Amino acid sequence: MPTDPQGRDRVLDALTESTKAQTLAARRIDSLEHKFETLESTLNTRMEHLELQMGSMNAHLDNLVRGVETTNRLLQDANDAAKAEADRKLKLEEDERKHRMELEKDQRETYKKIGTELWVMFKQPLGFLVAAIVAWILYAYFGVPTLKPELQAPELQAPEQPAPGVQAPGSP
Repeated sequence: MPTDPQGRDRVLDALTESTKAQTLAARRIDSLEHKFETLESTLNTRMEHLELQMGSMNAHLDNLVRGVETTNRLLQDANDAAKAEADRKLKLEEDERKHRMELEKDQRETYKKIGTELWVMFKQPLGFLVAAIVAWILYAYFGVPTLKPELQAPELQAPEQPAPGVQAPGSP
């Protein structure tokens, strides 16, 4: 078997180069694995931190949703109460207006009835008597002026009776 020293050198050089390349590749792979593990742990840490933040964010959002629901419920209750109060006031005003109209109607009917009754009373003879009595009371107690004395008729004495202190003719 022939051995070629140059061929062997070339094979040895190739093997050496191959070993160097493999060693270099192994170092790079180790370095990349180390960087990958570092990045993976950093990513895991960041993901855990992000999960915690998202959990607290979800809890915060849940609290906000509950707060909004409570606020909406309170506002709705206040709105319902205000609407009920407005309806109650409107009903009270309407009832008051109806009551006032009924009172005015009753008052008008009462005045009409009183007027009718007074007319019937004064229309009948008893009504004339009552009117005469009222007129007499007004005349007697509320000073109706009298006529002047010169317009009054003179008093006449009867001829059969002589005036006091005067003797009739033919009497002793």
